[in-house]
Amino acid sequence: MSAARRSSALRRGHVCGALLLGLLAGCAPAPPEPPSRVALTFPVDLSDPAALTRTADDLFVGRVTARRGQSDRGIGIESQYDVRVEHTLKGSLTGVIVVNQQGGLDADGRAVDLPEGDELLHVGERYRFATRYSTRWGFHTVIPVHGDIRL
Repeated sequence: MSAARRSSALRRGHVCGALLLGLLAGCAPAPPEPPSRVALTFPVDLSDPAALTRTADDLFVGRVTARRGQSDRGIGIESQYDVRVEHTLKGSLTGVIVVNQQGGLDADGRAVDLPEGDELLHVGERYRFATRYSTRWGFHTVIPVHGDIRL
């Protein structure tokens, strides 16, 4: 085979390879979408430990033992967890309680309605919790972002 023919065959091979790669790239799964985030504002600076302590009904260290599920009360998805209280810092909680957190998972398993800077709780992990109690719903809602610090 002459040098000219070899060069021509090589170019066709490169073009075919490039076309094949282009087709395969179009079949690749799309990168996962980032979680949908909710921007929140508060009347106090909850990054200040004193303000967080004043705002919380209860401060405690606990371990997430189970994810109960999620619900939508009209303000976005919220997730409920069983948490075993290990040490109380403010309030008088003991035993296993239900902790509610803003945010949850959509049908594809992606986090949705999460406050900016927060992440969903993880079963088996320990956290320092700052919560507000809802007598209407019977659970302790985590103060977003600063109320669930993983230990």
